[in-house]
Amino acid sequence: MTQTSVASPAACPLCGSQALTPVLERTGVPVFQNALLATAAAARAAPRGDLALLRCGDCGFTHNHAFNPQLIAYGADYENDQSLSRTFARHLDAMADRVIGALPVGATVLEVGCGQGGFVRRLAQRGPGRLRAALGFDPAYRGPREPEPGVRFEASLFDRQAAASVPGGVDAVVSRHVIEHVSDPVGFIAAIRAALGTESEARLFVETPTVDWIFAGTVLQDVFYEHCNYFTADTLHATLQAGGFIVDQMDCVFDGQYLWAEARAGAPVPVPRAAGDGQAAMRYAAAVTAEIAHWQAQLQRGSPTVVWGAGAKGVTFATTIDPDATLIAGLIDMNPGKQGRFVPVSGHPVYAPAALPMLAPRQIVIMNPNYRAEIAADVAALGITADILDG
Repeated sequence: MTQTSVASPAACPLCGSQALTPVLERTGVPVFQNALLATAAAARAAPRGDLALLRCGDCGFTHNHAFNPQLIAYGADYENDQSLSRTFARHLDAMADRVIGALPVGATVLEVGCGQGGFVRRLAQRGPGRLRAALGFDPAYRGPREPEPGVRFEASLFDRQAAASVPGGVDAVVSRHVIEHVSDPVGFIAAIRAALGTESEARLFVETPTVDWIFAGTVLQDVFYEHCNYFTADTLHATLQAGGFIVDQMDCVFDGQYLWAEARAGAPVPVPRAAGDGQAAMRYAAAVTAEIAHWQAQLQRGSPTVVWGAGAKGVTFATTIDPDATLIAGLIDMNPGKQGRFVPVSGHPVYAPAALPMLAPRQIVIMNPNYRAEIAADVAALGITADILDG
């Protein structure tokens, strides 16, 4: 992978401006971070794409100009369940309670882009007597089709016809970690608004990573192909308004890494020209090359090294820092669906935590500081004394 000049920009997908400034370019990155492969050879042959991050000087939005949505087709090998982590499970519980607590008794809640339904099931489990029903919509859903108490899943997009099929109507829509994946974020929100109908008073809950956290910490592993959009609180607010919702609340959650927005149905509002100074993006752009060099030197000094986490962050870190798989012995992940498989493009193997004694690492690089205490406890329980480093 190389750092080169960014190609000529087109237009900001949020406000349409052509006043775009290059932030980062990276070539040959995995198209799918969460689609691990059965063999190292298949992994090295995985589909690749390019990153060309541009920041809008008029509205402040950052997007991947090189993103090609035709490369994205989520299949049965896509596995992104993080709920096996105790830390992340607590976050999911907290956000489910927040949704339930904001709604009247007897509400119907649905999730757009529900994945395999983990959050929808949490809503149903934590809201007995509070919710009338919890529904999930996702074309990639491949879980059980038989009815579950208070839960229904549809392996399809959520649209006007789907909304009309919900008995009693829809009281709230949740969309977690979806909007950063779609090339037309305003169109995505507007489609949800249109599906609800003009008379709807439904609420909308949106969670997405905040680019402020990425830029402030020079976080290499949170910029990857599947995420074509990178939101600040202001640009997420503008997106929701442009899509036809009135924003009531905007918070940072998960120790500042995610934005959480609560809104209600309204009328579209044009995107304001309020870009801010953009200095954080420029500092990030200037620091990336040195950060990569730092980690390559660190891994050479501390071999053998493993990376804890074979999700999007771990795969991005491994393929960016060690594209030839010579510095990292493997990735560790608690998800059985990832274990025994290989990282796209670089071909790093993925192991269960129980493999750590065999790997005997001198250092373990963790992908998210929120998991440090949990990982340290698991490492200690295995009798491993390696240094634990925040990636």
